[in-house]
Amino acid sequence: MSTANVAGAAVDTRHWIGGRRVESAAAFTDADWAGLDGVQGPNNYVYATAADNAGVPFIGGLFFTAGGGNVNHVARWRDNAWSALGSGVNGAVSALTVSGGNLYAGGFFYTADGSGATQMTSGADGENSPRWAPDGKTIAFVSYQSGDLQTYTMNVDGSNQKVLFAPEAGTAAQFYPEFSPDGKSLVFYIETSGCNCDKAALRKSVRTPSWATTRHGNPRTRLHRATAPGGLSSSGWYVMGLNDAAPTLAYAPNSWWGPAVFSHDGSKLLLTIWDGNRDNISSVNLDGSNLTALTTSTDTDNFSPVPYKNLIVFNRYNSDTSSWDIYVMNQDGTNQALVHSTANTWETLLDSYWSGD
Repeated sequence: MSTANVAGAAVDTRHWIGGRRVESAAAFTDADWAGLDGVQGPNNYVYATAADNAGVPFIGGLFFTAGGGNVNHVARWRDNAWSALGSGVNGAVSALTVSGGNLYAGGFFYTADGSGATQMTSGADGENSPRWAPDGKTIAFVSYQSGDLQTYTMNVDGSNQKVLFAPEAGTAAQFYPEFSPDGKSLVFYIETSGCNCDKAALRKSVRTPSWATTRHGNPRTRLHRATAPGGLSSSGWYVMGLNDAAPTLAYAPNSWWGPAVFSHDGSKLLLTIWDGNRDNISSVNLDGSNLTALTTSTDTDNFSPVPYKNLIVFNRYNSDTSSWDIYVMNQDGTNQALVHSTANTWETLLDSYWSGD
């Protein structure tokens, strides 16, 4: 692999991930990637990327500097270097998108002093895990404003904030909302069994590398669905339409990692599940049927699936190089192929997405 080990960034010489219409996993090779030789990259993790209509890329994350100067968690690529957007923001950026000529950012900050920046939420206890609807008109996020972690939606200007599902107080916590491809539904995890719903305990919802290495156990299995507090059948992954009154349990794993996402056609969920030996990626129908292992590694972990058409990119841990490598496979798990690897580096796909072209 010829890509240079530069802090947090690399560029595809022909397209961003998903930008080229590849028809099989085998067609995606390391030859498409090139390092940003001589460019000083960000000094910490990159959590989010976006590009405007002219193809100019933006990055957001935990970093303070990029391109040799202070950028405060968000930067753009200009004149062959990373540059600041105003004075940036005062906390980590976990989501970026461009709509109508504006760059929108979500994350773990409460002031944004860059040019044209607008604070959209102001909860005293903070909001996190923002996710964009595919049409760019709605944002889902998790808030503690009610005293429980609950999933909310709002317009992109911060208006029309409303809770999606509010069970009995103190009985459940909600995590990791993700939109369906048509933007009409969300999947999110609801913790009910033994839920410690105090604010400090629920900070585990923050999407960070430390969160990424934590596996969450659920003592309730799909075979034991006694009524849980708040009328929910079990802790697990739930699917809920934006206009529905209550969510529907899709699947309740014994042990899970990170967010679940919809398959590209919206017919299934893609999950990272501990199989008793390793973390592996599986798919399951929205009614909980036909659980199918897509990766079956016995000597390493696979996690963080990101779907696009007939492909899925995902992370695989490489113990030889102590790195999280990026792989791609077909939607049925076939043709698994390495996309990129850098020794001693976590190339995380947390909160990543394929470009839409």
